[in-house]
Amino acid sequence: MTKEKLPKRFANFFIALGIILLYLLIPSLLQMLFAKPIVYLSQKMTSGLVKLISLFNLSISTKVVETIYNTSVSIFLLLIQIIAVLVVIIIFRQSLKEELQEFKNKNGSLFKDNFKYYAIGYGISILINLIITTIFHTSTSVNETNNRDLMTIYPLYALPTIALLAPLAEEIVFRKSFQNVFKNKTIFILFTGILFGSIHVVSSLTLANLFYALSYSALGIALSYTYAKTENIFTSISLHTFHNCLMIFLLIINYLI
Repeated sequence: MTKEKLPKRFANFFIALGIILLYLLIPSLLQMLFAKPIVYLSQKMTSGLVKLISLFNLSISTKVVETIYNTSVSIFLLLIQIIAVLVVIIIFRQSLKEELQEFKNKNGSLFKDNFKYYAIGYGISILINLIITTIFHTSTSVNETNNRDLMTIYPLYALPTIALLAPLAEEIVFRKSFQNVFKNKTIFILFTGILFGSIHVVSSLTLANLFYALSYSALGIALSYTYAKTENIFTSISLHTFHNCLMIFLLIINYLI
């Protein structure tokens, strides 16, 4: 690495951190700014639908009213999340356009040829989870519990966010944004993989939950490897999307059983 390139890589590193903060802060700031309007509009939407239903002389339980309200809130939360993702996409729009075209031209080969690396990472993640469960007698991470709660309370927001928006944004933010920071691919893979794992446990810093960073990092490292190998972010996006959709499917099956 030349002395001339070193300051540029440092600058790219802090730009990447800034993009992460931007992505994380946009939803929080918008929710704070529009908390009252969201509640007000959700109440109005709920009231309007309840009145409409009552015109047909149908009885409405408290549970139904609550579901209508939560659905209204879900719509606004989803719009906020879409805004955050769009900001990230706009930042990288040119390279994303080029890589998407390449991904399409490969007719799915980037996904199929790299699926085995995802499977290895996921397998290691499952093994780590089993060890954590045995030691700490806990079934899931706080992040997993929060996602399950969101899918129960705000499914219209949680399902598209977890299945589609999160994989798209997280791969761009936690991997692509560091593309021009590390010259060494191994360091890039380890750093972005561990960063990805760590960000999933920051909501609770208990000892048991912190160990789940190892599980998330195993998957994160696998995804980082596929990106570094193909130099196409849509490889890891597609694998990440598959993973999240699989987790949702398994949760639904478990719920039904």
